[in-house]
Amino acid sequence: MSATESRGAGSSPLFLRLGPDLVYVASGASQPLEPAVSRQSIEAWVRGLADSDKTKLLVRLVADDDPHHLHAELIQRVTQAIEPAAEHVPGGTGARRTVEQLLGAAARRAEARTRAAVEKAERERQQLARAQAAARARYLDGLVGHVDELWQHVEALVATKRQTDYDAAVKVIQDLHDLAARRGRLDVFAPRLQELRARHAKKVSLLDRLDSARLT
Repeated sequence: MSATESRGAGSSPLFLRLGPDLVYVASGASQPLEPAVSRQSIEAWVRGLADSDKTKLLVRLVADDDPHHLHAELIQRVTQAIEPAAEHVPGGTGARRTVEQLLGAAARRAEARTRAAVEKAERERQQLARAQAAARARYLDGLVGHVDELWQHVEALVATKRQTDYDAAVKVIQDLHDLAARRGRLDVFAPRLQELRARHAKKVSLLDRLDSARLT
C-alpha cells in the first residue's frame, strides 16, 4: 500500500463520522466561538429589542422545527452586541473551531435531536392511548341496556364447544367485565361469571381461556 493510500485509509474513520449533525455544525465553523453569556447580559439585550423583533423571534420559536438553530443564532447576536471586537485570525472571521470542538458540538446536537424525538414519540404514544381509551369508553357505553342479551350470547357461543367460539365468548365476557367496572357494578358481574364457570366446569379449554384473561 502506498503512503498516499495509507494516509487515506487512516483518515477514513473521521470521514465516516461526518453525519448530518457534524455537517450542520461544521457549516458554521468559520463563525466565532460562542463565549459564555450571562443571564443579565441576555436580559439587557432582550429589553433593547424592538417589539417587532421580539414578535418575529417568538413566532420563529413556535413555528420552526429546529429551536436549537435559533438558540445558537440568538447567542451569536447577543455576543456580537456585547463584544463586537472579537478576536480574528488571518483569512477568517473569528476563532476557528477545532475538530474536537466540532465533534463535541455535533454530539450535543445529536443528543438534543434524539431527546426531542423520544419526547415526541412519548407525546404521540400518550395521545394514541387517550384516543384508544376514549374509543373503548364509547364502545362500552353502547353496551348499556344489553347486558342480559350479551350473557345469553356468551351461553350460545359456549354451547357450540368450538375453540373459536370460546375465544369469542371470552371477548364478550371481557366487555361485560369492563362495562361493570366502568359503572361500579363488579359486584353484579362476579356472581354471574362464577355461575357460568360452574355450569361449564368440564370445559377445561374455556376455563383456561378465562384464566388467561384473568376473568376469575
